[in-house]
Amino acid sequence: MGLRIAIRADASVLLGSGHVRRCLALIDHFIELDCDVTVFTRAAKGNMSDMLRCRGCTVHELCVPLAINDDCDISDCSNKSEYDDAISTISNARGAIYDWMIVDHYELSGIWEEATRDLYKHLLVFDDLADRNHQCSILVDQNLGRDPSHYQGLLNTEATCLCGPRYAALRPEFPAARVESLARARNRVGLNVLIFMGGTDPNNVTSQVLQSILDGHAHVFENLYVVLGPPPPALTHAKDLIAKFTCRTELVIDTDKIHEYMMVSDVAFGGAGGAAWERCCLGLPSLIVTIADNQLAGSRALVREGAAKVLSPSELGEAGLAYKIQQWGESRVLHDMSVKAANVCDGGGVSRILMEMCKVDKSLLAIRRAEAADESLLLSWANDPLTRKNAFNQEPISLQQHTDWFGGKMKQVATCHIYIVSLPNGDDIGQVRFEKEHHQWVIDYSMDAMFRGKGLGVSLLSRALSTLAEHHSNEQVVGHVKLSNLASTNIFIRCAFTKQSENENGTVTFVRKI
Repeated sequence: MGLRIAIRADASVLLGSGHVRRCLALIDHFIELDCDVTVFTRAAKGNMSDMLRCRGCTVHELCVPLAINDDCDISDCSNKSEYDDAISTISNARGAIYDWMIVDHYELSGIWEEATRDLYKHLLVFDDLADRNHQCSILVDQNLGRDPSHYQGLLNTEATCLCGPRYAALRPEFPAARVESLARARNRVGLNVLIFMGGTDPNNVTSQVLQSILDGHAHVFENLYVVLGPPPPALTHAKDLIAKFTCRTELVIDTDKIHEYMMVSDVAFGGAGGAAWERCCLGLPSLIVTIADNQLAGSRALVREGAAKVLSPSELGEAGLAYKIQQWGESRVLHDMSVKAANVCDGGGVSRILMEMCKVDKSLLAIRRAEAADESLLLSWANDPLTRKNAFNQEPISLQQHTDWFGGKMKQVATCHIYIVSLPNGDDIGQVRFEKEHHQWVIDYSMDAMFRGKGLGVSLLSRALSTLAEHHSNEQVVGHVKLSNLASTNIFIRCAFTKQSENENGTVTFVRKI
């Protein structure tokens, strides 16, 4: 694809890894599409720079604050730290211009975004706080109970605001494991318990949890999974506590397979950060130990939905917690929490975010020529009820008819181009076919029903037209649409087509040069 993507996010032992890990859900898709991904992150212990480089990213470690650069149009002000960060980012970019900048940072606002504006064409911001101004193309706030009204007066008028857990950016392994995980019963005797307090645990909450459930665990737990991030701050203490458990135990350090442990667990101790949405996606009930003040609202929201219980410091220290968990398992409390957790987050957030990004920038859409393996996909799209309704010949297409037609078109390499268009995560959203007839190209297109009505039609057709123009510039393209098909009519108009004619059969013809 060749696009240039920049990320501005920090991680450290004290800060945690949530900001960078949230961005990873998008980074991995861009890397697979051969995009040039550059991460700007502060130099700090635990900043995940080695892992990012191993994934194929260029990493620039920022040393801030820096002295004000006289060459920059920035004067002394109360927000000097943001300006210092912006100057360091600009300096490390070394003149690069990025197609997208993705920012996940609580200390950066519209001040930083305006100062770095010449670095990027489009900006996506992840925010959880709704407490500062932004100047962006898209803002994502995945928190439960958040809606665009919370950002009223904080965003530029052109910004798209995506709110709620349906936009939680989860790595693909979580939605992929969802069906299997939800099919697992979570109301039984002998529980599998997971302790995972996030990518870092600077306050050693893991050991506090281990101490609180040690009494009585032998008759309650079948397996205990303890997952720590790198570098574990109190590994020796955790090991000493784990050694006192008589159930099967497993200590895991710095794993990228946390979804596998969530799938086989009945209940999990954890925070209310990004991992909370991973647990919800897999229907895993949460016992939340709030490890940061900015997680309090999220914790309460999950409790209101019935997806979690919050343990206060006093509850964490009280005797009999293991027995209480056993009672929840036997009385279907954990089962009900599992169902309600799964309703909070379905794991489709990345796809939804990418759809919105593709509306802003059609070049993000992946496009390829159809091949033999696409035959059944194209038939399913062609026989979609709405597609048949809008077709000039509304009869369903048989498998044999399609096989004969497709085989013929695949041989017409010079005069028939069938393109499959996909989101950056690989989800196919539709097809566009151009056939040469009398010195002009005639368009046929259709969209997958899952992506219909999402505002992607213009991007789909524009992306295909741009690809055709690379080989057939200054040629005419024609589209024939039923007068009753208002959606397609609007798409052709928005793609700069001109209405050429309208016949008595109710067919409208649109034309344009490419």
